[in-house]
Amino acid sequence: MNQGINLLPWREARRRRQRRQLWAAIVAICIVAASVFVTAWWAQGEEISFQRSRNAYLLREIRKVQVQLEEIDQIKQRKKALVARMTIIRQLQQEKVGIVRTLDNLVHALPEGLFFVSAQRSQGSFKLEGIAQSNARVSELMLNLNSSVSFGDSHLEVINIGEIDETQTSRFELMVSD
Repeated sequence: MNQGINLLPWREARRRRQRRQLWAAIVAICIVAASVFVTAWWAQGEEISFQRSRNAYLLREIRKVQVQLEEIDQIKQRKKALVARMTIIRQLQQEKVGIVRTLDNLVHALPEGLFFVSAQRSQGSFKLEGIAQSNARVSELMLNLNSSVSFGDSHLEVINIGEIDETQTSRFELMVSD
């Protein structure tokens, strides 16, 4: 007889079921959101940690390279100093050969009865001071120097006549160009 009447509060039961499902969905969404947030925070922390380790590695390598660059600069400075020394040594060796050749030519141009007291070289010329037995010996020296390939023009600066051990001598100063 009671065929169509349902006295149970079915609408109320449906609302409770829907409310439970809503709260379950909200909790599930909150859990998923929290896990996504925690995962992102952890991943970002790992990225920061990894980047810091890379930065530390790069700083160590930069310091190594800076030390190497300083060593290279020191080596370059030493090389520059050595090259300068080598250049000076070469110049001195070349000048030595030139000076020896010049002195040898001076000896060959020197006539008998004449000797040098001093010889000074300055900027392409020689100042020769000496003593000769006569003025003729000084003239012969000048002719020999003028005809030499190693020397240019010579000119007499001073000549003084005097005596050494009761022998008449001529003291002279002569300029000769290279």
